[in-house]
Amino acid sequence: MAVVGTSYGQGKNRPSLNQLKWLAGTWSQTNVKPGETASESWKLAAQKLIGTAETKKNGKVVFQEKLALIERDGEWYYSAEVTGSKGPVLFKLTEIGPHYFVCENPANDFPKKISYRLSGNQLLATISGDGKKVEFVFVKRS
Repeated sequence: MAVVGTSYGQGKNRPSLNQLKWLAGTWSQTNVKPGETASESWKLAAQKLIGTAETKKNGKVVFQEKLALIERDGEWYYSAEVTGSKGPVLFKLTEIGPHYFVCENPANDFPKKISYRLSGNQLLATISGDGKKVEFVFVKRS
């Protein structure tokens, strides 16, 4: 049976933080290059989810990102801020289901779309846009 998601907009089917709390926890990426480890950690904090993403190569941090799922003016956004950038990039939540969500920012160079889908203890995060697609597979550690 397919899970049907809900698109939403101003005034209809507004998601709540409760619908996103399944993302909370620490996730280890399984599809990394040899010598690398990567993880995402998410926690509930004051009406939002805050997260961090980190990639290490041979034990040294080579990538860090601050993440958040936040509500602003009645709309939900995925916020991503790479260390050293000029600030966060916001992706508007455009679709949500029991264990997945999709966020989009067509004005961003790449990615334009970010999606997360939970299946058992496995999390699939996908970034895509302009014909490119990168998938990140995680398993829950805690």
